Amino acid sequence: MNARLVALLPLLACACSASHDEARDRHRVATAIDAIRDTPAWEVDRRIQLATELEKLDVRTPLALKARDECAKAYKSMADSTKLAAIASAGLDPKSSADPAATLAAARDAIKAQDDSDAAMATCADASAAIRARP
Repeated sequence: MNARLVALLPLLACACSASHDEARDRHRVATAIDAIRDTPAWEVDRRIQLATELEKLDVRTPLALKARDECAKAYKSMADSTKLAAIASAGLDPKSSADPAATLAAARDAIKAQDDSDAAMATCADASAAIRARP
C-alpha cells in the first residue's frame, strides 16, 4: 500500500467518526423533541419531564446542541404558560374565592409567558428544522 495512503487512513477514520457523531446527536435530539411533541398538551408535567430529559442529553455537535437547548427552553416555557393560564382561568370561575387582583396578575403573567413561549418556540422550530435538514 502506498505510504501516503496509509498516512491518510487515520484522518479518514476521524472524519467518518465526526460525521457519525453528528448524525447520532441529531437523531437523539430529534427523537426527544418528537417525544415532547407527541405528548398531549394537557399532560403538562409529562412535557416538563421530557423537556428536562432533552436538556440533559449528552450531545456535542453544534446543531444538536442548539436544537437541544432551544427546544428544552421552549417547551418548559410553554408548560409555564399553560400552568399560569390554568391558574388565571380557575380564578375566573364564579365559585372561586380567589382574589381578583391575584387572578388579574396571573392572567398578565400567563400572557407574558405565552409571548415568551411563542418566541422560544419559533427559535426551537428553526433549530429543529436545521437538524432534520442535514443528510
